Amino acid sequence: MEETIKRLRDILAHSYLLLTRPGDAFEPQSVGSAVTDKMRPAVMSAEQFVLDAIGFDFRTTHPHMLFVKLARLANADQACARRGWLLLADAFFTTLPVQYPAAVLAAGSLFLAHSLACDDPEKTHPWVLRVLSVQPPAREYNGKLENGHVHGKRKRRPETLDMDSEWWVDFDVATEDIQGFVRQIVDFYLLFFSSSSVASPEFIERHQSGLPSREMSQQIGQWRMKLGSAAIK
Repeated sequence: MEETIKRLRDILAHSYLLLTRPGDAFEPQSVGSAVTDKMRPAVMSAEQFVLDAIGFDFRTTHPHMLFVKLARLANADQACARRGWLLLADAFFTTLPVQYPAAVLAAGSLFLAHSLACDDPEKTHPWVLRVLSVQPPAREYNGKLENGHVHGKRKRRPETLDMDSEWWVDFDVATEDIQGFVRQIVDFYLLFFSSSSVASPEFIERHQSGLPSREMSQQIGQWRMKLGSAAIK
């Protein structure tokens, strides 16, 4: 999902050497600028054609700045903000960024980061428990509860966020989208979770690339287990 920056001149020089001197050692600096400048227009035109053909959108917005703004409005502590940032970064190793707009990614990361601080089913959002397959207790949750959903009212965007309310609707984010984000990112982390204190070779191998954050996969997995155990009691 992220670009690996390479200078176009280097790419053109390598291409030229592959075409003209396939058996020689690669020395891109030996290719003069006159050669690469002549190749540049055709390559740029071909790139534009391919991007237009696949419907590439150059206006894609990254959610990171919005996440920072939401975290400040929520007066999130450093631990919560760090969890949310890791969640947001790891989301880019899934299909979530192409499923949802930036506002959903930012709001969903902050919501889940805040939820991770609580492992008591009585204080956890009912539909979060359902997403985690934990039976929620029968109760009201900061408003009228119907089928596990809290119905909030749209209002002007606040200057501060009440994290115990349905605050994301003030940023044009639907509850269904937050639910979808939470469900998919949690399922993604659980694929990498090891409940054993001693990690298996397979677990270590899955994390050799650093994707996703080993810290977050362990934290989410343990959070899920604690909620399940508390609900049973």
